[in-house]
Amino acid sequence: MAQLLNPIIESQPQRHALVDESGSTTFAELGDRVNRLVHAMRSQGLEAGDVIALMCGNRREAFEVTIAAMHSSLVVVPVNWHWVADELTYVVNDSGAKALFVDDMHLAVAHAASEGFDD
Repeated sequence: MAQLLNPIIESQPQRHALVDESGSTTFAELGDRVNRLVHAMRSQGLEAGDVIALMCGNRREAFEVTIAAMHSSLVVVPVNWHWVADELTYVVNDSGAKALFVDDMHLAVAHAASEGFDD
């Protein structure tokens, strides 16, 4: 993924990479945000092949986390943001996800689900 993204970041840094209802992200900003996420993932002990779950609406952050995971050779399990806590708990446990990324709109469901996560 980096091989595809880096040439665009270098040649067209101010071009819009992502746009949603809350704003836009340039390729330079996307590169910076993805790199910060990669470092954050690694600092939390995530390693190549590990699984992460992603519960996020249709927004730029979903792509940023997905790209960072691809850069880190992590497996992303997208989680339906319409789910309730029991469904989220099941998928996180069944997938063996070591981390859950969730947007601010779904924190309450994630918090409720976290009580049932396997250690």
